[in-house]
Amino acid sequence: MYAQIDGGMLLMRNEGWKENKIGRVFRGSDRYEETDKRLWIKDSEYVSHLGGHEEFERKLSLILDEYSHLDERLIVVSDGAEWIRNWVQAEYPRQH
Repeated sequence: MYAQIDGGMLLMRNEGWKENKIGRVFRGSDRYEETDKRLWIKDSEYVSHLGGHEEFERKLSLILDEYSHLDERLIVVSDGAEWIRNWVQAEYPRQH
């Protein structure tokens, strides 16, 4: 099971820059190899949130908590942002 987490800055018309956070969760078995150089993911779940990371974390936890029993077989992929690293270490300490 994989979880990909990242954030991206969006320029809001009247509010300036805000970070949109997004998470994608999918099973390794949902990877489809189109060619030896191109993979697709057939099925996944997404969570997106424009605003603070605490609310995003709560939303993504609704999905990830179902898989927390997988321990190290739940792999979290991110860019290493501090808020992501801190949250994963606190909530899913046995994940990679």
